[in-house]
Amino acid sequence: FEKVLTIVTPIDRDHEAFLGESIEEITKTKLGAMAKRVLLAKQHHPQVEAIAAEMTRKRDARLYKTQELLLESDVQLVADVAEELLLPHYLQDNLKTAIAALKLLNIRYTHSSFTQARLFGRLSRLDANVLLDVGHNPLAAHSIAKALAGKKLVLVYNSYKDKDYHTILSILRPILKRVEILPLEDERVESQERLQKTLKDLKIQYNDFYRIDPKEEYLVFGSFSVAEEFLKRVDA
Repeated sequence: FEKVLTIVTPIDRDHEAFLGESIEEITKTKLGAMAKRVLLAKQHHPQVEAIAAEMTRKRDARLYKTQELLLESDVQLVADVAEELLLPHYLQDNLKTAIAALKLLNIRYTHSSFTQARLFGRLSRLDANVLLDVGHNPLAAHSIAKALAGKKLVLVYNSYKDKDYHTILSILRPILKRVEILPLEDERVESQERLQKTLKDLKIQYNDFYRIDPKEEYLVFGSFSVAEEFLKRVDA
């Protein structure tokens, strides 16, 4: 099918083996398949906007920015939906980008269009004391730390070898009470020894995950594999 719009969500370091080692390389790789219209979400790295502007100019494509397309009524709509669905700031930013895309595609929308907009796996509340998020890079960790600032939670966690888990755990440390390592059967998973060494270096208490204590607050955070394994265990 014809590509009519490329939406560039916030870019950060992730999947470096495929996308590139730097923000610049990753941005160029992701924009390599751009359509003739490109919508740029709010970015955390300023060089992304500069690269997007240069690449769209060279390819004779049109660059739009989310914040330049929204009316005051759209901002109020996002605020209303966020209050209703309890959306943290980063999901509000995602909703703003979605609305900007609808504008570019000439698709009508109202408040009721977003009543089911809560995406499972992004700060989803599984129980009164359990949150789950499938973010697995530093940018996601920053968003989580900001959304849960002031809390102290038990982190149920594991990581693949190619993830920057040292940085991720450093970012999350202010909101952590301890880490509980969730075993995964996958050759890509980092060895328990290396993960434990990182936790020791960061002075984060840790132990293995066994069960949910109703007296504790939990954050299950990591890849889809972590989420899947956790859901299997709690549903067993």
